Amino acid sequence: MDMESAGLRLLAKAGINIASAAQFARYHHKAGVYCPQCQRWADLKLHELVMRGLGDRPLVSLPLRCRECGAPGELQVRPPAPAWGGATWSVGA
Repeated sequence: MDMESAGLRLLAKAGINIASAAQFARYHHKAGVYCPQCQRWADLKLHELVMRGLGDRPLVSLPLRCRECGAPGELQVRPPAPAWGGATWSVGA
């Protein structure tokens, strides 16, 4: 296990508090937004938010709106995907 993976594991056990775009980016989390109006998904580019000066703002406070229809978006946050060497997945019947 590399040092970064070990560090993320320790943080997870410690119950870290992540709220801002910069924190999500630092700990390799992903954030997506769903539009219930037109049923579109989009990934937030967390590093771009940080570069635009929005890194210290909590993600839940950002006014997330669909670019297509303008409806409010629903935020979804995902932890880093585990790095299982060579694992592949399929949907079984």
